[in-house]
Amino acid sequence: MTKRAGGIPRENGLRLIQRWLDLQRRLKAEKPEQHRVVVDVGMESVRSPHPAELAAAIGGDVALASFDAMSRLDLARVSEAIEQSQRTDPPGGAGGLGIIEETIGWTAARFSELLNLGLFLINPLHGERRIQTFPGNRQHLETFRVRPEGHPDYAYLGSDLASISLFGVLPRTVLSEELGLQDEAIKDMGSLFRNPWEGMLRISVSSEQLDGTVGELVGRGVIGAEKKEALLTHLHRVAGKTKMPAETWLYTGFRQGEFVVPAIRLHVPGITGIPYPEHHSMLNLLQMHVLGEAGFKVAQHFGVLGTEDSLADLVVGHDGHTALFKFQLYLYFLRRHGDKEVAMQATRKLCVATIHAPQNGTVPRTTGDQVMHILDQGAEGDWGLCGVQPGAPTNALFADIALSRRVGVVSPIHWMVTQAEMTAGRRGFANGAAVQLFPADSPIKPDQIEIFPDTLDIESWIGMGDMRALDNHLLGWRSGGIPSDDLELGRVLDRLCVNQGFLLDLAQAFTVQRKHTHGLLGEHFPKTFGVEIPENAIVLASLRRATTYKINLLRSFLERSEIQLIAEKLGRPIFWLFGGLAHPADVPAMDSQQGLLELIYTINQRGGMLSADYYQGYSFETAKWLFPGLAWGGAWIGCTNPISPARSQGTEAFGPSYMKAALNGVHILGSHDGGAACLQDLPTVHIYGPRTFAAGVSAHNDLWGNESLGRNADILLTHGFVSELERVAGQIHQDLLRVEDGRAHQAPGLPAKIAAMFHIMSQWNGRVLMESYLSPTRKT
Repeated sequence: MTKRAGGIPRENGLRLIQRWLDLQRRLKAEKPEQHRVVVDVGMESVRSPHPAELAAAIGGDVALASFDAMSRLDLARVSEAIEQSQRTDPPGGAGGLGIIEETIGWTAARFSELLNLGLFLINPLHGERRIQTFPGNRQHLETFRVRPEGHPDYAYLGSDLASISLFGVLPRTVLSEELGLQDEAIKDMGSLFRNPWEGMLRISVSSEQLDGTVGELVGRGVIGAEKKEALLTHLHRVAGKTKMPAETWLYTGFRQGEFVVPAIRLHVPGITGIPYPEHHSMLNLLQMHVLGEAGFKVAQHFGVLGTEDSLADLVVGHDGHTALFKFQLYLYFLRRHGDKEVAMQATRKLCVATIHAPQNGTVPRTTGDQVMHILDQGAEGDWGLCGVQPGAPTNALFADIALSRRVGVVSPIHWMVTQAEMTAGRRGFANGAAVQLFPADSPIKPDQIEIFPDTLDIESWIGMGDMRALDNHLLGWRSGGIPSDDLELGRVLDRLCVNQGFLLDLAQAFTVQRKHTHGLLGEHFPKTFGVEIPENAIVLASLRRATTYKINLLRSFLERSEIQLIAEKLGRPIFWLFGGLAHPADVPAMDSQQGLLELIYTINQRGGMLSADYYQGYSFETAKWLFPGLAWGGAWIGCTNPISPARSQGTEAFGPSYMKAALNGVHILGSHDGGAACLQDLPTVHIYGPRTFAAGVSAHNDLWGNESLGRNADILLTHGFVSELERVAGQIHQDLLRVEDGRAHQAPGLPAKIAAMFHIMSQWNGRVLMESYLSPTRKT
């Protein structure tokens, strides 16, 4: 890899923002009824090169000149470039929220003029990456720090634009880095500190007691006498209210021609470094606090929000992580108007929300005493007005729901989640749900449900070969040229599905992308057991965030002998690729993950036509190479179980992985939950199991508390998954027979894959998302 250029100078970064501000004010003055300025606030931020960008950087334009040239791409250099990016670039996150952030950023860059849209993004800047290994089949994570200095897409704007307030909280990095205290010494300070939440320590004595307490620690030898005065200085500083500056960076990676979307990244040492801290931890709350208070101050500094002539028409927040940002907006209006109801109504006019995860386990949880460390006493009381009673345990998503009822919501999925969360608190069982879930005339026939998923960035996820096929046969598809009207879309599909040139191109694209995927997995991407993927195998992929409920269902699938029998019946081997990062604090998930690895080893030792492996280090960057390669002869396997005896999670939000798979023409096999069910009408999507939404409300939380439904989980596997897997494998088998016979363009599944791809492109792209946000009729 060539050495990259240096970072953007501060003055250039500030000039880019000012140019954007001047443009938005001019457009707002010229088109007051049409122009919109949107502030988008999110906990994740992603932007990684598309495979085509990376291919062009490695092999020049010639690498994309033909399918043959693509197939000769140097995969060793691809792997090296991905690894280099992962070791040097700040992490963003690979989940649904990150994909929404990328979608919105690219949408603004591409369609800003057409949509009259000005977008201002605010996210934390994480500074730690993780390396996943499996010594003894047990997940081990090594972390290393990365910084944006020198990155050609980052400009450092200083640490004087924003700060956060803390009350009696001290980062442990101050003790370790500035005072040189060892971890053991910090742990021994139990008389001075309590609840050492990851990177933060909470002071539990008054300022008057500090001198005596620190003297006692010196006397006991916990700290050296030479460090006493320095420690006291730090402790007195934070015993009351203190300010911590936030480093402010401008990320310019969302650009289209001369247009740059201002994407602000905030970093507070000791707080924002670790991505995905424990959802109930003080560190997670403090990251939300950085996003809330420092993010709001940056927006205020540039006049986007919190001023008399604010630019913003809309504030979009994602998940409960953004609740504190909306709360800072409320506090601004409260100070300005002096009336709580007026402040609420003013906030209502600006705020909308999307919700990514209905699962309780993945949203931030707080307690009242934690909140008291980031809000002064009066504000902490007002936080209770938003759904969080002072001093009581709560959940930031509940707070966001309660606040959104008062400040307005756009995304329809938010209302679905609201209903689900309210039933979670009840733990009741819906009347007649058992009959609806398990009708007498099994096998189970899931009913239709209505879910409106959030969206993903189309161009970032479709394979480079698929992009070329579309460029050759459908001009303008990148700029919204695929009709969203079902009738017009059908006419486009009818033409393309009988176009032999397009079918040949798409078949070649699938073959090239499959070669990339198999080559990277075979020689460059680390797999735990190094099992070779059979040349003519049906490849099943389950690469997910590793949580206990997902892993256990996958293990139960893999243990079933029927999968081996399906392979023997078709005369083709089945290879199952697993992968996923377990949270370092989630011991049950790591236990389940270890059990899965041991099962994979046993299956491979057993031999036969079923083999498997575990891919280490699955990431946002590698996913873009793996998804397109599954279209040739593979399937994406979902893994949520709404009826587990262990009371596992029952829904999977909007499931961006399902959408990425469908976008690339991949067969999908998923349970009838929020993720797969929103795509169930697509011809490549195969649903197993009962519905989890009944009569317009979510039943999954009710299922947690009903043991009789848990005992019926075997029905889900026997009559649901295995039968659907056999159907999917049979369809892939027929496609592969045609490919082997040299008639790939005649494969019976190709029109179905085209239909699924185009449906995703037309219905769930960034323009659809942003236009729904900007439509006045959607705001309630």
